[in-house]
Amino acid sequence: MQAALPVPSQSSLAKPAPVLQLPPSIAPIETPAQEPPVKTEEPPPAPETSAPAVPKQPPPRRPRPTAPLPVAPAPEASAAPPPEPAPQPTPQLRELLTPQQRNQYERDLSKNVAEARLALNRASRHKQLTPAQRENVSRIQTFLTQAQASRKDDLGTSLQLARRAALLGQELMKSLLP
Repeated sequence: MQAALPVPSQSSLAKPAPVLQLPPSIAPIETPAQEPPVKTEEPPPAPETSAPAVPKQPPPRRPRPTAPLPVAPAPEASAAPPPEPAPQPTPQLRELLTPQQRNQYERDLSKNVAEARLALNRASRHKQLTPAQRENVSRIQTFLTQAQASRKDDLGTSLQLARRAALLGQELMKSLLP
């Protein structure tokens, strides 16, 4: 046998629920408001057909801001143009080396330059070089010239150029072997 639940009357449903007071030591928790459910059963309203459809035009483009052109004063016939200041040399960034690193770089640089020159000497003894070999000789000479030019100002760059010359010299010597 089931117990019948009392049915609340309409007047008791219309009364607001009592508000509970929380003690000050307990912070109230905010609960998010629930959004009403979206009804999917209703079809969207039909578009009005009384007005002709006008194609939607994109908003007009904003003009690009332009900087005002500087207004130069009219040159006087008797005034001489002011002398242009000499261009300031831009400071170059370079690696700071300890004395030990500097000595090591100098040794490596000398070794690579010697290897590249040895390859150039062997190539000069050959009667006929292929175009690729002549290109390698030219590149080695260029790298050696650049390495010597940058040796005083930038030892790191000079070493890199000498290494490239030495590597090209090794390739050249391999290509000269019978």
